Amino acid sequence: MRERDYYRQTHAPAGTDEFCLEHDVSVAYETHIQRWISTLIDNPRSLSQEDFLQFIHHMEFQKLRVPTEHDRAKERIRQFAEALHMDQPDFPRGRVGDFFKVQIHDTYRFNFMKDLSEAGTYRRLFYRMVWDVCRADDRGLFVTTDNPVIVLNPCFPPPLSPPVNLAGSMVLYPLTPSWCLQLRHPEVIQQPQLHPMMVVPDMPVHTDQIEIRHGIPLSKDDVDTVNFSLALSAKRFVAASDTEPLKKLQIELAQNIKGQLCITQ
Repeated sequence: MRERDYYRQTHAPAGTDEFCLEHDVSVAYETHIQRWISTLIDNPRSLSQEDFLQFIHHMEFQKLRVPTEHDRAKERIRQFAEALHMDQPDFPRGRVGDFFKVQIHDTYRFNFMKDLSEAGTYRRLFYRMVWDVCRADDRGLFVTTDNPVIVLNPCFPPPLSPPVNLAGSMVLYPLTPSWCLQLRHPEVIQQPQLHPMMVVPDMPVHTDQIEIRHGIPLSKDDVDTVNFSLALSAKRFVAASDTEPLKKLQIELAQNIKGQLCITQ
């Protein structure tokens, strides 16, 4: 699953490698990711603090780098520009589209990734959450998509993406066809009755203090729910190691409006 030249920076100065982001990602993450995932599945506590930190950076980047995240960011910019113009008292109401055009250059998505990554927007929240390394039962298989790290919340049905700092928000990241990483806030685990829209406090948590629960079983129905949420949150591509979950998703997606996905094995 790859969008050709998606990370090419055509705006780069002359003499600069336009594919430098892909090369840097390959060195920093992709050469290590299989080892990190295998360790998380086999014995997560044996993962060194440095590797754990790098994996959290990888997971944050997987969240930030995808087309769906950039689409949401651009839409927020467009809405802000419209609201700004509509707030002007001498601006004609109801005819925004006739008077100005919002143009967002491709450089924006790279600046967006850079700014949020430097701020650690997602990392700080991943640190404070409880990590469940979940295993599908023998009948279930996880899919993956071009938006592999998703956030779910009962108040935000997919494909809406809720803020991670809400008590009811849960992060999902399929690791393999049989294993999925699930992150939840400790408050809602201890008090399930908490309102899912409650904002959780910021906590200075380090990698050696993260609570990891290994081998949490997920039923076939649970796996199907995860897969459906992933498919609804995807932009174009869904992939799996077997045709069975893909056929099920094709039927389910046909009953919804999202029928334009490319589903591949």
